[in-house]
Amino acid sequence: MASSSMRRRLVEARLKVREVIQELEGKVLSLPDNPSIKRISSRPSCFTISSRSLTSDNWSVAHYDFKEQYRLIVKQLEKGDPRHVLRRLKTIIRNGWICISRHQSMKLHKDVVLFLKKIMEEDRKENQ
Repeated sequence: MASSSMRRRLVEARLKVREVIQELEGKVLSLPDNPSIKRISSRPSCFTISSRSLTSDNWSVAHYDFKEQYRLIVKQLEKGDPRHVLRRLKTIIRNGWICISRHQSMKLHKDVVLFLKKIMEEDRKENQ
């Protein structure tokens, strides 16, 4: 039977892990929005964009809504075992897309992937 000291330390460790995950999620959610869009409402995907800014073959509204992509990325990070959150983020960066549901995935905008890479690089520098 675990002593109360061990249980307390386990609870503290879980709280620390949750705190680190929330810090990472906060960093993702605070990344810059797409400079090519002009938001006309606080609702997701409610913005205007010049047709000249549609630079890829992907003309999906969601592809240009960085804030919505960040929100979906955070939802992915919250899934599963908290010990593997960095592995999930690295996989998202490497693949350049996220799985939204069993039958739907979303290709991330290349700039969103670059911003995610910067988070990982900053973390690596801080921990050297």
